[in-house]
Amino acid sequence: MKKWTIKIVSIACAIVFSQIEASIPDSKDMLPNALQNNLRFAVDLSARGIYNTETNQFSHVEALGFDMHKVFSTRSGDIGTLLLQGYLTRINNLQSHPPFFDDDDDWEFVYRIFNFNYKVLPRDALNLRVGHFEIPFGLEQVINTNGTLRDYIHGPNIGLKADWGVSVNGSLPLVEYEISASRGTDNEWSTKGDPYIYAGRIGTHNNRNFIVGLSAMTGDIYSPTALNSVVERDRLGIDAQWYIGKFGILVEHSFGEDAGEEVKSSLLEFNLNSADALWLAYLQYVDISRDTATGNNKNSALKIGAKWDLTKRWDLSAQLSHDLERPSASLESNIFAAQIRYRF
Repeated sequence: MKKWTIKIVSIACAIVFSQIEASIPDSKDMLPNALQNNLRFAVDLSARGIYNTETNQFSHVEALGFDMHKVFSTRSGDIGTLLLQGYLTRINNLQSHPPFFDDDDDWEFVYRIFNFNYKVLPRDALNLRVGHFEIPFGLEQVINTNGTLRDYIHGPNIGLKADWGVSVNGSLPLVEYEISASRGTDNEWSTKGDPYIYAGRIGTHNNRNFIVGLSAMTGDIYSPTALNSVVERDRLGIDAQWYIGKFGILVEHSFGEDAGEEVKSSLLEFNLNSADALWLAYLQYVDISRDTATGNNKNSALKIGAKWDLTKRWDLSAQLSHDLERPSASLESNIFAAQIRYRF
């Protein structure tokens, strides 16, 4: 009986959402015809709620923005690809937030990915990327999690996910690569402390069932709470993906130093996609340890989450994160997050 009830509710939701979206025009049609060739464009709205069971605190995040992907071409071939993702973002009572937000309650225009990738050599052998892009390191460089609850260890490990700068990237017969030099300040262009990041990843092609990559980075990352406004970070890392039918196993491990303190970061994920690709479920184990002057500080957590594409425009997602181990002065917590997203 319960199984049939869930099916009926799911069908009813799909019918309601399909009727709503049928009355809303595609945002691409709002643009001039001259721009629509080789173009993907969407208006993106999302609302996320986050509840911490230990502190009994509720926070929420809303975002309104656009996602544009445009390939510029001539009769002789492609010139390059423009990717623009800009979002007006509102956070409310969000205690753990990126430093470019002034406080726990703030508005900010966030440049998720905002760059042009110029084709220097044919067959993607060499491209030049300029703008705001994800730091080429680990799983995040291959699997973009921007705007989703599902995340990897890119942020807490490197100190930021994306940055302003330049990179050379491309695809060779055996490997794909990207090497970058960037500002080290994330969303904003700040001059405090002279931050910078040099990073790179080389890996096997990401359309295979088994993918492996090697990464390295060094830099002074901007941090408003740090001495001289920067934190010196160095990392070496390895990541791997193995897909067996609809099952996936993802692994990432890196080690290095933060201002002379040894740091190790690890992630293990098991995921499952439905046959129609409308469902995704995942289980993650995350572990980050630091050797400080007062001893080893370890943070480990178990995360379980799922994403459901109701229609081609609507999707729902949820995640529960349970702390397994925290530094002695920190409270272990359970954090539940849910998000609804609409793109047209």
